[in-house]
Amino acid sequence: MKTHQPVQDRAKDAVAQCLINQLHVPTVYFDAPWPSGRNHTDLLIIDRAGTGDVHVVEITKDLDAALKYIPRILKIPAQFRWIAYVDEPVARKSLHRIDRNQRRACNAPLYPPKGMGRVGVIAVGSGGESAADDVEKVEDSFDAEVVVSAERFPGSYYDEADEFIKAHRPDIMFR
Repeated sequence: MKTHQPVQDRAKDAVAQCLINQLHVPTVYFDAPWPSGRNHTDLLIIDRAGTGDVHVVEITKDLDAALKYIPRILKIPAQFRWIAYVDEPVARKSLHRIDRNQRRACNAPLYPPKGMGRVGVIAVGSGGESAADDVEKVEDSFDAEVVVSAERFPGSYYDEADEFIKAHRPDIMFR
C-alpha cells in the first residue's frame, strides 16, 4: 500500500488551481508531452478553452532547485513560463522564512539573456509543525501562491497548441 507521494506530484493540483483562478477557461494537462513526446512538462495550461496562450510550469522540491531550473524552462516554447517550488512545512514561529524565499525569488535571474519575458514563480505551501504543542501535524492539502508574475515571452504557439489539443485529452477542462 502506497502511504505517500512525492511533494512535487502532490503540488500539481494546487499549482493548477492557482493558475485556473487567474486565467480564462483554461485547459490543464498534467505531465504533458510538450513540446514533443521526448519532453514533458509538469503542467501545460492552454488558456481560453485551448485557443489561447500556452503556459508551462515546472515544479521542484524547493526554491534552490527551482532557481537552477530557470535556464531549462527558458528553452521551452510557451508564451508564459513558470517555476513552482514546494516550501518546507513552516510553523507560525518561522514565517519569516517565507518572506526570505519570496525576496530570493524576486531577485533571481528570471529574465532571458535577451528579449522580452519573465519566468513567473509560484510558492506551494503545506501544513507544518503545530506551534502550540510541538507535535507534527500532517496537512492534507497544498496551497499555491504567485510570488512573481510571469510576463509574456515572444512567439506564437497557437498552431502547436491546436495540434496538441487534437491528440491529447485535458486532465482539467471546463465545458
